[in-house]
Amino acid sequence: MRARAIVHLDADAFFASVEQAADPRLRGRAIAVGGEKRGIIASASYEAREFGIYTPMPTVRARRLCPKLIILPGDYDKYERFSRWMFSYAHDFTPEVEVGSIDEGYLDLTGARKSSTEIAETLRTAIKQSLKISVSEGIGSNKLISQIASKLKKPSCFIHVPVGQEIAFLHPLENRWLPGIGPKTAERLTSAGLARINQIAATPVDLLALLLGRSALQTREFAHGRDDRPVVREHAPAKSYGQQETFGEDTTNEEFIEATLRRMADELMGKVRQDGKTVRTVTVKVRYNDMAEDQCSETLSEPTDLESDLYSRFRVMLKRAWKRRVSLRLVSLRFTNLYEGFVRIELPLDTDTQQHEARRRLSRVVDELRERRGRKVIMRGHDLLLAGGFKDNGRRSPDLIKPLQPCQRMTGFIPLNIHSYYSFLDSTLSIQAIIDLAQRHGLPAVALTDKGNLHGAVEFVTAAKAAGIKPIVGAEVQRGRSPLLLYVENRAGYRTLCRILTHQQPMAAVFDEIGTDGLIAVGTDSRLERYFSDRFYLASTVGCAAIHHADRTDRWKYDVLQSIRTLTLLRQKHPDKRLGGNHHFPTATEMRELCGGREDMMAATMEIAERCEFDFELGKLQFPAFCPPDGSTPRMFLQKLVHAGLKQRYPRAHDEMRPQVEEELAIIAEVGYEEYFLVVWDILQECQRRGIEWITRGSAADSLVCYSLGISDVCPIRFDLYFRRFLNKDRMALNKLPDIDVDFAHDRKDDVVDLIFQKYGTDHAAVVGGFSTFQARSAFAEVAKVLGVSEYQVRRFTERIPHSSASDLETAVASSQESRDLPVEEEPYKAALKMAAFLDGFPRYPKMHPCGIVLSRSPMTDLVPCFTSNKGYATTHFDMDYCTC
Repeated sequence: MRARAIVHLDADAFFASVEQAADPRLRGRAIAVGGEKRGIIASASYEAREFGIYTPMPTVRARRLCPKLIILPGDYDKYERFSRWMFSYAHDFTPEVEVGSIDEGYLDLTGARKSSTEIAETLRTAIKQSLKISVSEGIGSNKLISQIASKLKKPSCFIHVPVGQEIAFLHPLENRWLPGIGPKTAERLTSAGLARINQIAATPVDLLALLLGRSALQTREFAHGRDDRPVVREHAPAKSYGQQETFGEDTTNEEFIEATLRRMADELMGKVRQDGKTVRTVTVKVRYNDMAEDQCSETLSEPTDLESDLYSRFRVMLKRAWKRRVSLRLVSLRFTNLYEGFVRIELPLDTDTQQHEARRRLSRVVDELRERRGRKVIMRGHDLLLAGGFKDNGRRSPDLIKPLQPCQRMTGFIPLNIHSYYSFLDSTLSIQAIIDLAQRHGLPAVALTDKGNLHGAVEFVTAAKAAGIKPIVGAEVQRGRSPLLLYVENRAGYRTLCRILTHQQPMAAVFDEIGTDGLIAVGTDSRLERYFSDRFYLASTVGCAAIHHADRTDRWKYDVLQSIRTLTLLRQKHPDKRLGGNHHFPTATEMRELCGGREDMMAATMEIAERCEFDFELGKLQFPAFCPPDGSTPRMFLQKLVHAGLKQRYPRAHDEMRPQVEEELAIIAEVGYEEYFLVVWDILQECQRRGIEWITRGSAADSLVCYSLGISDVCPIRFDLYFRRFLNKDRMALNKLPDIDVDFAHDRKDDVVDLIFQKYGTDHAAVVGGFSTFQARSAFAEVAKVLGVSEYQVRRFTERIPHSSASDLETAVASSQESRDLPVEEEPYKAALKMAAFLDGFPRYPKMHPCGIVLSRSPMTDLVPCFTSNKGYATTHFDMDYCTC
């Protein structure tokens, strides 16, 4: 039987390395991730470790060791993206990849044509070149050996333990290197004279059991280098499910917090089952009253999709996470380490396993009932406790805790006029905030109607569907001084709305020219009915109250935003400010009052929601059409160009290169990328004719096809580049599509944009949109001016505010030496700092991406509306992330 070849891939200081890779300014500097004020360092770069910083370490101590330490908040979405990219390279070499955690996993290279050391070296080189992070690798005959080998001499460790050398490798090592041997167990073993692995291997199991209990047998097997655990293949990219709850008042009520965790588990597991997944790792995180955080994670012995499997663990996990016995402000629950489908080791023969199967069947029935009738149709004990209020030693839990307030399900009412922060300084609501509000109120559907744009449409639809809520896409347009609400009824309606929003003309003229096919309208002018027929509703017959903020307590924030938009003081009047009225997210009772008790107006909102059936076709490629000048097909023309270029590049050796070219062309044809390559080639040919030079970088330089077409001038054969980093079916299946990165001189960038528009026209070309967002200094300055602070005082503050994200502004100012004499605890400065933190990442206005252009096969306005940028270019409402969806 052939010996196994297992590689353990382990990223070095992963979180810190990702931050350095993402921001070149941080490379070579001492940085740490995760330590907020009075917090704990979660990851430290190796430059920081030279000062004696380790993880976990209190932030205060880390700053004493390294005064220049740069501390960054954790960006776990970014870390997960890098993790997916890292493991996608592993899939280039074998489908047998097990992602053990976000930064480490196993590859089974048994039976690979190349040696495991050669593949491992190529893999880590590819990761280093492309992602700018270093990894350590261990190679052995099983998981145990490879894992220890990868961690023995970090960073950039690369150790191969040949078959037969396992004992010689393991036995001199300290006992702490064995799985399951923590610091306390290691100390106990050392005290018993078992300081090294060879001593554990020589100890009889019955004596070892006195120290290790039931794990003695497995530990002794490990000590002999024996490990038959398989590499468990995971087919899907990494994903997670999470939810958090912020309490209205800080609390120390353990029973209440545990009940909250159970309720969150109910909701998250419903999503897990809906997606056909199971979870194996559970994380409970708590945030204290001083904003510091701690957490506890537990990996189950096998994956599950039942919340009841977790209930009994929450009390212990909460106690482990709650390290400091002070009041808590927030608790969150997160599921990671996901598997496709249901996994269970035991056969359903014993009573416990049979009961487990019965609970799974019951959970499916409960899911169906709750989907049809609402969450409250079936309630567990913790739901009843939360709904009824908690008793703690005879005292009721604080009434201000919002999760304790029973939510009335809004049957018969759908909010159809919600504005997000993409209405630009006219709403305090992010897309996620809208979805959270809809969930809190038990809504089956919700509409987004930003002013004159669809900037948030894809984000909104994606988030709503993930939450099990029906999204209704719409927009508010102006007809004179009166708003007109337009809703997308179907795919035709989406195309119509995109065209209407693109053509900046009076509405009547637009309707005459474009029509209203597939749109539903709500407005005050009955004359518009002739354009919409039975798809027009008078505003007086529909409950369409405009929503611009979450609840009444957020009115002050909304007024600040309005004042920033209109360049006025907080209470100063302006024609474009709404100083009166209610614009918060209403309850069903409040909406009924706004409608004057008219049930027909409430029912009309449901009717409109039911008529709207639209969803985006995400993931569908839209390459522009390429018509070969010789009348052949794109596939034939590409082959012709490539073989001609191959002969030109390799006059004497083109026959030797032909197999690789044919292999690349076969993959290109299989995934339908012929026109993509031809379009890039055609654009660069025109650049060459106009004297515009370029450099092709990234993985495209690995491709012999790119080199033969003249797209790249780097010979992949000479530099032994691995083309499967660029073209690989398995990576494409993980939505990691190949791209060709081309850099142009800065002073010729606009010339390239102009030639693309000349070639494709505004019907098929547009600049990618983007947004200017609030940062720390700009957010504080804008808010302070609204609150009446003079320009001089604003400059005095902003010049001494540390560079940080707005969300960390209060902490950054409080801990900065330069800011120590600023009156941060006095009003209005204190309020300005808090509001600036709230505005972190809020979009201020749309703009064009500095270098992104999108081309399409069908007319651009069938896919996305466009606005005209200051440079005169058609620019998409969607940003780079959503243009590539």
